[in-house]
Amino acid sequence: MPRVFISAGESSGDLHAAKLIESVRRLRPDVVFEGFGGGRMEAAGCLLHENIIHLASMGLSFMSNIISFVRLVRRFHRLLRENPPDAVVLVDFPGFNFILARLAKWNEIPVVYYICPQIWAWAPWRREKILRLTDMLMVILPFETRFYSSPGKRVVYVGHPLGDELGELGQPGELDRELRRRLSIDNGTRVIGVFPGSREHEIRELLPVMRATVDKLGLDPATDRLVISCCRADFRDEILGRFRDCDVACEIFDGDAYPLMAACHVALVASGTATLELAYYGKPMVVFYKIGRLAHAVYRIICTSPYLSLVNILSGDEVVPEEISWRDNSDEQAARARQLIEESAERRRCLERLGRLREEIFRPGGSARAARTLSEFLA
Repeated sequence: MPRVFISAGESSGDLHAAKLIESVRRLRPDVVFEGFGGGRMEAAGCLLHENIIHLASMGLSFMSNIISFVRLVRRFHRLLRENPPDAVVLVDFPGFNFILARLAKWNEIPVVYYICPQIWAWAPWRREKILRLTDMLMVILPFETRFYSSPGKRVVYVGHPLGDELGELGQPGELDRELRRRLSIDNGTRVIGVFPGSREHEIRELLPVMRATVDKLGLDPATDRLVISCCRADFRDEILGRFRDCDVACEIFDGDAYPLMAACHVALVASGTATLELAYYGKPMVVFYKIGRLAHAVYRIICTSPYLSLVNILSGDEVVPEEISWRDNSDEQAARARQLIEESAERRRCLERLGRLREEIFRPGGSARAARTLSEFLA
């Protein structure tokens, strides 16, 4: 029976990996999956050696979990020596997964990268490293085939899995009704969604500026309701504390944020996969990303894309307002959000561009194509 070790960090990677596992096992029930990831992977039939979703971090914030990462790397190396798998599949999460790829190559185990990190936007010089450490790439964006193209390297465009994953959740209207039913919000009320992210440092750094932005929006208590996504139970107290005494009624929505994405009129969102998920639902958004002053200066030197959010990077234009900042930029963000809340020309332009992006990116059947590609590779 073929054995595959799969590693995914963050909640989005956990979801994509789980869908890949399910799709592969429909084609080849004999394939055994084990690895590092989250609850969705485990529910899909993966033997989970450790849940690492809570370790998700960006930039220098990974240092707070360095001991945990070192322990996981040692455990992975021991697994390779004692019971080597037939292949290692890595899903995004580059800082940690690059180390696993290097160890797998040292032990002569084939490496497949699924959902390659977006180095074309922030570190294109790492392209050679990914090619050196892998045997096959399954890419999800059309232009990535050209970016990674190299003699002797198999690069397969499978399409973005989000279209299938979100489509399985139900129609947007059904999700909208689910949220309004759970939170007792009537159909005439305008929902303003806040998505502060799934990482601890995002919650810590973005909540203050998001709250300041909300206070400057001039929301109407009679027609507006503020709903904040809380994807982890340990974030709830901090979110409640930060959004206490708002000018409008405020609710916390626990668990998967998709009903809130489908129901919201406009979103304040941390940069990341959530921006693409909101684009799938056609929701205007303002994108937040906050880093330290020194890190901001370094970013300005090394960045290769004029844009930060995936929505704008893939569109090649500023479809939605965004800013990477080391300071409180709530005045600017509130002004941008206000334009999208009102029935303005700016909102209409944003909706039209989001509709075009959805048609271009969310090609149906991504997980199934990735599963067929991986099954052929194993054979």
